[in-house]
Amino acid sequence: MWEAAFKSLADGGRFVTTGVTAGHMAQIHLGQLFTRGLELHGVGRPDDARLRRIMLGLLRLVANGQVAPVVHAVLPLSEIANGHRMLEASSFFGKIVIRMDEEAGAPAS
Repeated sequence: MWEAAFKSLADGGRFVTTGVTAGHMAQIHLGQLFTRGLELHGVGRPDDARLRRIMLGLLRLVANGQVAPVVHAVLPLSEIANGHRMLEASSFFGKIVIRMDEEAGAPAS
């Protein structure tokens, strides 16, 4: 995934990573980084106080309807295998929600 993302950058592009979910080791062509004027940024976890402020601010935006999560599918627990297939195939955009009460349907709008 790293190599494909790096290759997809336009000259002068910026790559920002916030974690290592695709693995902690990656190869990078430093020559391309310099000659193409690319930027590479790693964003770490903020301290607890800052994280609390950020999350409370985000929750206020959600509560006020200013931002909403993108939900691709809401599935009952009995269809969790279908959710896993979507994840493995990368055939979704947004969140896949598994409901424990077995009721599911289209994402709420």
